[in-house]
Amino acid sequence: MIKLDSFLNKSKEYWESSLLILKNFPKNFSVSILLLNYAVELCLKAILLNKNNKNIRTHNLIDLWDRCKNEVNELNKMQIDEYIIMLNRFNHPNTGIRYPNLVKSSEWSIDTKIFNKMKEIMDFTNGNIDPNKDVTDLVK
Repeated sequence: MIKLDSFLNKSKEYWESSLLILKNFPKNFSVSILLLNYAVELCLKAILLNKNNKNIRTHNLIDLWDRCKNEVNELNKMQIDEYIIMLNRFNHPNTGIRYPNLVKSSEWSIDTKIFNKMKEIMDFTNGNIDPNKDVTDLVK
């Protein structure tokens, strides 16, 4: 059985690790952002699974975020779209950290406020998702 708490726990682990790296190893900022990306992705997927969405087979945060906003009106009030785009650009295939040699550093940047903005998603998810919900049939 797969419960939503597995998504929430892993997301929290990535979130906390990203903050620890940012604080203690600021030169490894890209690793911190990569972990933040994973944390947000799992939160968004947990929101969708909590609403019984199936076939969430993407790592594109923009797509996931748009789907979440369509499912949960409250998310539209967060005004974090630009930060989702920023984070997605950092980790999306063919750009950012995945293939840094293909991208000029001037083509993208990350605002350090992104951590505060993404905390909104973390807090929402942890406060509004049923961790005991069985999502086994939704993730197969």
